[in-house]
Amino acid sequence: ATYENFPTKFGEEVDVPAPPYKEGYTFTGWSPEVDATMPAHDTEYNAVFEANQYDAIFKIEKDDEEAYDTKTATFDGPITVPEKEPTKQGYVFGGWVDENGNPPTTMDEEGKTFYAVWNPAKDTKYVIETYNMNTDGTYNTTPSGTVEKTGTTGETAEVTPNAAEGFYLDEETDETAEASVL
Repeated sequence: ATYENFPTKFGEEVDVPAPPYKEGYTFTGWSPEVDATMPAHDTEYNAVFEANQYDAIFKIEKDDEEAYDTKTATFDGPITVPEKEPTKQGYVFGGWVDENGNPPTTMDEEGKTFYAVWNPAKDTKYVIETYNMNTDGTYNTTPSGTVEKTGTTGETAEVTPNAAEGFYLDEETDETAEASVL
């Protein structure tokens, strides 16, 4: 495609056109270099562009102010993800996505931000602690028993309470056991 034609007579000063625009690129000059005066033949000059460099920012959570990592990518070139995967207690890292849920592929804008995808871990460890109630209605500060279990992060862990020997559970109260989300 022709950007501009400048009919110029031999020996006259050559008018250099304004730099052309190309999305994602910076104009760096003409090839060959524009002659100061018109030579004795037709001549053609090609615009030379250099691809811009933009940042791909990787964050652990959407509301994080700090980046987990930043990678520089060339416009229209591949985006490289961080080599080291982030970790989050109770979750399994599931990759990186932008605000629209798209994975990093090609740098096609003036920088992009990607967020970690977190899948609930199915082997989250938790401990059930049992506390005995004293006859005055207070509880001991030290558990009378503990049981280690595993479950899925985000699901409710439930426990079936048991009564100490010589005591019973009041089925009408919900104070005998607490359910928690892992």
